[in-house]
Amino acid sequence: MTASSSGKELFDTFTRHAAAWTGAGQASGAVQIDRQRLHIGARCASPAIDSGTVAAQSFGGGLLACAMQGQLRQSITRHNRQDEKYAPCLGLNAQLAGGFSWVDGCGRRHDSGAQGKVWSQNGPIQWRQSTLLAGAVSQCHVAASAALLERWLADAPGSMAARRIEGYLLARHQAEGYRASRLSGFVTRAAIRLQALLTTQPPALAQRLQIEGLALAILGAWLDMPHERPAGGPQGRHRRAVHDAIDLIRAHPADDFSISALARRVGLNECYLKSGFRECTGMGIAAYVRQQRMEQALALLEQGCQPVHEVARHVGYRNKSHFARAFRLAHGCLPSQVRPGGGEDVPEPPEPGGAPG
Repeated sequence: MTASSSGKELFDTFTRHAAAWTGAGQASGAVQIDRQRLHIGARCASPAIDSGTVAAQSFGGGLLACAMQGQLRQSITRHNRQDEKYAPCLGLNAQLAGGFSWVDGCGRRHDSGAQGKVWSQNGPIQWRQSTLLAGAVSQCHVAASAALLERWLADAPGSMAARRIEGYLLARHQAEGYRASRLSGFVTRAAIRLQALLTTQPPALAQRLQIEGLALAILGAWLDMPHERPAGGPQGRHRRAVHDAIDLIRAHPADDFSISALARRVGLNECYLKSGFRECTGMGIAAYVRQQRMEQALALLEQGCQPVHEVARHVGYRNKSHFARAFRLAHGCLPSQVRPGGGEDVPEPPEPGGAPG
């Protein structure tokens, strides 16, 4: 299979996959398919969907990027069909908001849990039914064909990334499940930016080049991640509890997490939580909360869809001056200097020791 044909096949199978989901929600709306540029865009509404957009851009080399956003009035369930052919050699799904559940081939039910995860897919997935849960939904999906992974493998023999690619290629015809990892700040920012670019209908050349670059950056970051080994015993339970605490902070940046409240939420002793948290992240809980707030604030400002004061509230700041000071300490500039078009003006925060405003 040529690189060009692998990209077209990925696009065609994804288009049928997206159409099946739209049909499951009995949605109606405008659908635009550009087979020359390998782009699909759809806006839909139905009794189950208050508002929804799906957009995907494929590339001849065997790369695909997709964004899905919407508000579901009720959960949408679809059942697996025998002709379901969308099975990329490597697919990643960044869960930015909302959740989903599925029943695997053995009848076991699984739940995605809170947002802030990236789910990996390698080849066909064994599933009987899948459900998008009611509420806000925001996901970003990138996929690579076997032809593209084979090209990458030839360029980097013997590396850690090459060994991981070899595993994907060997397992691409086996029916497996989804695997979840924590969503890093870098991937979160790239996914949010990717969503903004994909909603341009249809993306111009400059936007398509940026979409391709961001999709490759997300895949590259995934290939560079260390393997997560399953843990068992008391130490394994402690590690999982610490990871649950990290997921909670990432999913709810505006919440004021005290160590005692966080320890109760994840079922772990405060001392174990503090030491395990520092071991996993290299910083204390309060510092990690500030870092996650500033990373998410930067990503939202770069997207340019919300005014600065709304971004401040989203990450837990009621006072714009306090938000501006924290943002400048983290990123070296004011929030209004990041937001496209300049945004609203945020007052320059007073220097420490100065008179209050």
